Amino acid sequence: MAGDCSNISYERLEFLGDAYVELIASRILFPRFPDFSPGKLSQTRQLMACNETLAEFSLRYGFDRRARLPSALKRKMGGVEDRGWTKIMGDIFEAYVAAVVISDPKNGFATVESWLDELWQPLLASRVDPEVADSQAKQVLATKIMTKGSKISYNEERPPQMSNLKGMSVFFVGVFYTGLGYTDFCLGSGKGANKSEAGFNAAAKALRHPQIKAIVAKKKENDAKSRVEREEKAAAEQSAAA
Repeated sequence: MAGDCSNISYERLEFLGDAYVELIASRILFPRFPDFSPGKLSQTRQLMACNETLAEFSLRYGFDRRARLPSALKRKMGGVEDRGWTKIMGDIFEAYVAAVVISDPKNGFATVESWLDELWQPLLASRVDPEVADSQAKQVLATKIMTKGSKISYNEERPPQMSNLKGMSVFFVGVFYTGLGYTDFCLGSGKGANKSEAGFNAAAKALRHPQIKAIVAKKKENDAKSRVEREEKAAAEQSAAA
């Protein structure tokens, strides 16, 4: 028989949902990344369970429109970029997670775990490239697409935001490419516990951008053209000296 959570307060549901979200994130991370240190596992879990991430899920499912919030509060909040509004949306998502688990004592936890696993996949995919360690992503990206006259820039996309876990900040960095016909073209965005980590994650995501193959092809053409020009110049100089 389904559990009845209609009489449970929102705050109690949020309290329980917060615990479920952290537990499920840990269960997903531990077997998936056997080479991660405990510190890196904790940082990744923080990104998965922070208000910013959960608020995005709330908005995706329209919880902001369905929640019964005071009109004055809605007018006061500045939208998803507002830290207070982001926390409310994150808390609502956690409360919903708890409600789903309680409503189905037999299968609720498994249902939520499968659902969250699917929602977190893009974040986890940007966290670690399966072929390149995140600490090498910037170097690999540069090797793939840097050529004469090109530039890669790592810029903050928005100010850091405080997560609800241990008061730590989450940084947001984008990687932009200029050259070969592109101008400040965004290849990827990453989150991290600091700017450096966010930049590495952005680079790892950029390596999977659909446009990378086209840029690499143009780079090869440009490099080949430059090589021919250098050889012709060297031959001309030798001829002139003879």
